[in-house]
Amino acid sequence: MKNPDGSVDSYKEQKIFYGIAIADLLLSIPVTLVGIIMIFIAPTWGHFLLILVSFWFVWANLMTTATSLKFEKPKITLSWIITFPFGSLVGLAYIIWVILQFETIFFT
Repeated sequence: MKNPDGSVDSYKEQKIFYGIAIADLLLSIPVTLVGIIMIFIAPTWGHFLLILVSFWFVWANLMTTATSLKFEKPKITLSWIITFPFGSLVGLAYIIWVILQFETIFFT
Protein backbone atom coordinates (compact mmCIF):
# COMPACT_ATOMS: atom_id res chain seq x y z
CA MET A 1 0.00 0.00 0.00
CA LYS A 2 1.47 3.36 -1.04
CA ASN A 3 1.58 6.28 1.40
CA PRO A 4 1.30 9.97 0.48
CA ASP A 5 5.00 10.46 1.25
CA GLY A 6 6.02 7.82 -1.33
CA SER A 7 6.83 5.05 1.15
CA VAL A 8 5.15 1.66 0.99
CA ASP A 9 3.45 -0.25 3.82
CA SER A 10 3.41 -4.00 4.12
CA TYR A 11 0.96 -5.99 6.22
CA LYS A 12 3.82 -8.23 7.36
CA GLU A 13 5.73 -5.24 8.77
CA GLN A 14 2.76 -3.53 10.45
CA LYS A 15 0.49 -6.30 11.72
CA ILE A 16 -0.47 -4.29 14.81
CA PHE A 17 -1.82 -1.32 12.83
CA TYR A 18 -3.69 -3.48 10.34
CA GLY A 19 -5.06 -5.73 13.11
CA ILE A 20 -6.37 -2.76 15.08
CA ALA A 21 -7.87 -1.24 11.93
CA ILE A 22 -9.71 -4.50 11.20
CA ALA A 23 -10.88 -4.74 14.84
CA ASP A 24 -12.15 -1.15 14.62
CA LEU A 25 -14.12 -1.92 11.47
CA LEU A 26 -15.53 -5.25 12.61
CA LEU A 27 -15.98 -4.67 16.33
CA SER A 28 -15.72 -1.18 17.78
CA ILE A 29 -17.62 0.73 15.09
CA PRO A 30 -20.63 -1.66 15.06
CA VAL A 31 -20.68 -1.78 18.88
CA THR A 32 -20.57 2.02 19.00
CA LEU A 33 -23.53 2.28 16.63
CA VAL A 34 -25.48 -0.33 18.63
CA GLY A 35 -24.58 1.54 21.85
CA ILE A 36 -25.90 4.83 20.46
CA ILE A 37 -29.14 3.16 19.37
CA MET A 38 -29.41 1.39 22.76
CA ILE A 39 -29.16 4.71 24.60
CA PHE A 40 -32.60 5.52 23.19
CA ILE A 41 -34.05 2.06 23.84
CA ALA A 42 -32.35 0.94 27.07
CA PRO A 43 -30.10 3.79 28.29
CA THR A 44 -28.16 1.80 30.91
CA TRP A 45 -27.13 -0.89 28.43
CA GLY A 46 -26.28 1.71 25.79
CA HIS A 47 -23.96 3.51 28.19
CA PHE A 48 -22.34 0.23 29.25
CA LEU A 49 -21.58 -0.58 25.60
CA LEU A 50 -20.20 2.90 24.95
CA ILE A 51 -18.02 2.74 28.07
CA LEU A 52 -16.52 -0.55 26.88
CA VAL A 53 -15.89 0.85 23.41
CA SER A 54 -14.36 3.99 24.94
CA PHE A 55 -11.81 1.86 26.80
CA TRP A 56 -11.03 0.15 23.48
CA PHE A 57 -10.52 3.54 21.78
CA VAL A 58 -8.24 4.75 24.58
CA TRP A 59 -6.14 1.56 24.63
CA ALA A 60 -5.93 1.00 20.86
CA ASN A 61 -5.15 4.60 20.00
CA LEU A 62 -2.60 5.08 22.79
CA MET A 63 -0.88 1.87 21.75
CA THR A 64 -0.78 2.77 18.05
CA THR A 65 0.32 6.33 18.86
CA ALA A 66 3.20 5.06 21.00
CA THR A 67 4.17 2.51 18.35
CA SER A 68 4.07 5.16 15.64
CA LEU A 69 6.20 7.58 17.64
CA LYS A 70 8.72 4.94 18.73
CA PHE A 71 9.28 3.04 15.50
CA GLU A 72 8.23 5.31 12.65
CA LYS A 73 9.19 8.78 13.90
CA PRO A 74 6.39 10.45 11.90
CA LYS A 75 5.92 14.06 10.97
CA ILE A 76 3.30 15.40 13.38
CA THR A 77 0.63 16.70 11.02
CA LEU A 78 -3.10 17.24 11.42
CA SER A 79 -3.72 13.97 9.57
CA TRP A 80 -1.43 12.08 11.98
CA ILE A 81 -3.13 13.66 15.01
CA ILE A 82 -6.60 12.67 13.76
CA THR A 83 -5.42 9.17 12.84
CA PHE A 84 -3.63 8.27 16.08
CA PRO A 85 -4.14 10.24 19.33
CA PHE A 86 -7.55 11.80 18.57
CA GLY A 87 -9.45 8.52 19.10
CA SER A 88 -7.95 8.12 22.56
CA LEU A 89 -9.00 11.67 23.43
CA VAL A 90 -12.58 10.97 22.32
CA GLY A 91 -12.68 7.75 24.35
CA LEU A 92 -11.16 9.45 27.39
CA ALA A 93 -13.61 12.35 27.13
CA TYR A 94 -16.55 9.93 27.18
CA ILE A 95 -15.14 8.02 30.16
CA ILE A 96 -14.62 11.28 32.08
CA TRP A 97 -18.14 12.44 31.18
CA VAL A 98 -19.60 9.15 32.46
CA ILE A 99 -17.65 9.46 35.72
CA LEU A 100 -18.91 13.02 36.22
CA GLN A 101 -22.49 12.09 35.34
CA PHE A 102 -22.47 8.57 36.84
CA GLU A 103 -25.34 9.11 39.27
CA THR A 104 -27.55 10.75 36.66
CA ILE A 105 -26.88 8.06 34.05
CA PHE A 106 -27.26 4.95 36.16
CA PHE A 107 -29.56 5.91 39.06
CA THR A 108 -32.39 7.88 37.46
